Amino acid sequence: MDLMQNLRRKGHHERILNECSEDGIYWHFNPPSAPHFSGLWEAAVRSAKIHLLKVLGQHVVLFEDLQTLLTQVEACLNSRPLTALSDDPMDLKPLTPGHCSIGASLQAAPDCNYVQISEGRLKCKPRSRICNTFGAGGK
Repeated sequence: MDLMQNLRRKGHHERILNECSEDGIYWHFNPPSAPHFSGLWEAAVRSAKIHLLKVLGQHVVLFEDLQTLLTQVEACLNSRPLTALSDDPMDLKPLTPGHCSIGASLQAAPDCNYVQISEGRLKCKPRSRICNTFGAGGK
């Protein structure tokens, strides 16, 4: 019996629901054509898509390039300010989601700036150019 048939069996489905409810897990499904029901996580997906579209445009990239860019987009999204770190008005450092995961902001300065160099000279550095374009705000 394949996995899908096993998952569709009524007894198996009820067993999963019972196990989940014992652990305090409750499922809430959104209608497929109504992503606005999802609220915050759909807003995060939209933000990531906007960053990717600004940087990539119509470029086709390798998996490694996309992985590098997604990591930078993740760092950008997890570095947005939530609130002030302290009550001191002179302390301008914000609390970010990155502080919850690693204890500090996730943004770092890029190694080199390849944005101003022509594409002909960047045959071995396309990833750096795309990543620096992201760091420069997609200009």
